[in-house]
Amino acid sequence: MVGILDNGKKVCEQVGRTKDIINSLTEIKDNVKDFYRSDSKKYGALKDKNYKEIVFYEVDIDEYIKNDKLFKKLYGNVPNDEYFSLAYYFIRAAYVEGKLEFETSASMYHKSSLDEYFFDYYKRNKLSEII
Repeated sequence: MVGILDNGKKVCEQVGRTKDIINSLTEIKDNVKDFYRSDSKKYGALKDKNYKEIVFYEVDIDEYIKNDKLFKKLYGNVPNDEYFSLAYYFIRAAYVEGKLEFETSASMYHKSSLDEYFFDYYKRNKLSEII
């Protein structure tokens, strides 16, 4: 979720993944309605940011990781086993979410157990480059 300011600057507010985009968008729509009716705890912080527009982007995971050498090194290609391939796709989505959070510093991001590991990895390695 990206907020767009009057000057065109884009600010990433939230990064997330879902298996059911329709239900997620319905939940967001309901939360946004509540946001305009009251001081919504979940999205209320957006009121003070004066965005002219809020845009939701879908990330093409295949495109995002196709040149990601670290991901390829760690996880290779999709396993042939159906159970391992399900785990691979789950890990892949969490990897992208954690990496995107690190790259965008989304203020409303809520880490989950798996994507937090990837976020922390990138944060730790980026900080070690600075030191």
